[in-house]
Amino acid sequence: MEPHAQPVIELATGQVHHYELLLRLPGGRPVQDSVGFAESTGLIYEIDYAMTEIAASFLREDYDRPALAVNLSGKSLSNTNWAKKFLALLADLKIDRSRLIFELTETASIKNPKAANAVIAKIRARGHTVCLDDFGAGVAGINYLRDFPIDMVKIDGSYIRRHDRTERDQRLLGGMVGLVNAMGADAIAESIETEACARHMTSLGVRYGQGYYFGKPVALKELKGSRINPNRAA
Repeated sequence: MEPHAQPVIELATGQVHHYELLLRLPGGRPVQDSVGFAESTGLIYEIDYAMTEIAASFLREDYDRPALAVNLSGKSLSNTNWAKKFLALLADLKIDRSRLIFELTETASIKNPKAANAVIAKIRARGHTVCLDDFGAGVAGINYLRDFPIDMVKIDGSYIRRHDRTERDQRLLGGMVGLVNAMGADAIAESIETEACARHMTSLGVRYGQGYYFGKPVALKELKGSRINPNRAA
């Protein structure tokens, strides 16, 4: 597996805000189907830690490189032993912490919200932004938004792809964006594939966008040495 990165764009300016760090199989194929397996076998602990190390190394080598977001499983955050090791890693980082973002994924439910909340609070206290990933895809989304200190919320692509299908779809999406903004977080719309969709997200109050309209994931090594601009601006 090889680390790839996909741009997240500030819709108002069309500029790259950061890149999401993703694992890809040979040929660039996604590994989403493997995440559940990794969580069920405990491999997710090694993956989350290793991806954080990769991102930190990337940012440490050149201070002009773009910011990166690393996915963290709820299973990792609620594991006391893993969290202790992870927080020790963060404490030793010699990087601009505002350029290392963490996305909390919903694939595994958090069985110990109090412990996870303490870890998230420490991550933010060290200067890192925390994002709730795939909001709306799982049953715990509202609870996570209520219980955890979150800076950004990524709305699941299934809602973005239906942004203009029916009035009901539009009201639901608008309500989700309004809720995110009301909680003091910035909304990210994923799965944006057209200019019309990007403009609609802007009109709803979404601050950031991600999707093939702005750029597909590229190998992380291709980002080294220079900033990569999105394919198009919103």
